[in-house]
Amino acid sequence: MNMARTSRLLALLTVAALVAGCAATQQAVKPPTGIEGRYVRIELQDGTSYPVEKVDQLYLRVAWLLGIKRLNGDSRPTILVTTPDAIRQLYQVNGAGHYMNGLMPLAGYVDGKILTWGYDAPRLARMLAYHLAFQYLKADLSEAERLAARVEDRITWETMNPFSSF
Repeated sequence: MNMARTSRLLALLTVAALVAGCAATQQAVKPPTGIEGRYVRIELQDGTSYPVEKVDQLYLRVAWLLGIKRLNGDSRPTILVTTPDAIRQLYQVNGAGHYMNGLMPLAGYVDGKILTWGYDAPRLARMLAYHLAFQYLKADLSEAERLAARVEDRITWETMNPFSSF
């Protein structure tokens, strides 16, 4: 009788642990939180904050560097702030990206979305340049890569300036 009671208690604890584990898994998979900027849309997967005003300024700066005078509202880039592993998985399928030492993805441009983790002006400027080159300049991948590298170098130089707003 004592053995039966122990077995039931053990079964009840196992079921409770299983239910708690499933609830934790469901809670971990949250839909992205969206932030609307004037020129960009940002989707946060981890619920952290992201400087949307700085991204809007950077978007205008990149457009200016590429010689784009008018921005229409129907080509707003979506920036998905996620983990390096998610960027790696999506980038391997299809896209243009930026890797650190060829191993860890820093950012990517996949199916019209910019994937990044954390705010880094030169890296984000490179991805915004891909978006603008494809959407406004109708550039092919090699031309977009050349333009993106040029923009990233310029923004890197500007961020070293202590009076820069990026």
